[in-house]
Amino acid sequence: MRAPRQRWNWVQSADLGGRWITTQGYAEVTLAGNKLHATLRFHAEDGSIYQSLEAILDEDGVEATVRSSDPTVAPFHLGGTIFQGDPRDGVEPMMMLLTDGTTVLSLAHGPHSDQGNL
Repeated sequence: MRAPRQRWNWVQSADLGGRWITTQGYAEVTLAGNKLHATLRFHAEDGSIYQSLEAILDEDGVEATVRSSDPTVAPFHLGGTIFQGDPRDGVEPMMMLLTDGTTVLSLAHGPHSDQGNL
């Protein structure tokens, strides 16, 4: 049985020689047991994939591998923490904060995940 896909929102910042590049969009996320797969996109209308993420979740946090849609960009690894909130409107809010020290990626899911970032 395939786990249902959920819509999440994401934001990513990366250090480029002392300057920050910040990107954001929405993600199609599938959680199955302790595994998470996310397809990161800029816009719902756009359809093109920016990055994909495969992660393992456990009591110690999250370990993820991120792959760019650009084949010239090498995959990279991020680790971090999961934060969960109290259920609201039938949805349990969840946020992941992942980093490798120079890149920060956060994914969030909650009752407003069907809306774009502010």
